[in-house]
Amino acid sequence: MNTEDLPPEPGHTITFPESMRQIAAYLAGLYKQEAEVSIRADDAKINAAALLTQITPLEGWPGKNEQAREIAEGKALAENTRYQVALAAVKKERDALIFIQAEIKATELTLSVEKWAIRHALARALGGYAEKAGDPQRDEFDAAVDDYEPAS
Repeated sequence: MNTEDLPPEPGHTITFPESMRQIAAYLAGLYKQEAEVSIRADDAKINAAALLTQITPLEGWPGKNEQAREIAEGKALAENTRYQVALAAVKKERDALIFIQAEIKATELTLSVEKWAIRHALARALGGYAEKAGDPQRDEFDAAVDDYEPAS
């Protein structure tokens, strides 16, 4: 018989509610950070767009053809320190947002693993309980719940 099919042995303390509360609290903080950084990223984009509007000449970029105008625009933007700082701010906030979103996905995966571990423990306990329903010496369901330890 495979030992995975047996209910866990007694002697452990159940800790999954606390670990899941900790994960949920951590996720709540990440969601708040995501919102804050998203707002800052949007503000940075708006600032960069406003600077671009200020930098662009009313008559358009100088040049005889489209290629010459693109070169003039690129040169002017590259030389404008305020615009470069604004672009750096956009990149910084976008990068921070990507990192936070990756952390959220990883934490949600951890929470999912915890939930599946609970389901697995309950399924094993119910299976053992059904097999030994008449055994007053051992309540398999309670033993499995008491023995559950969350995944690390």
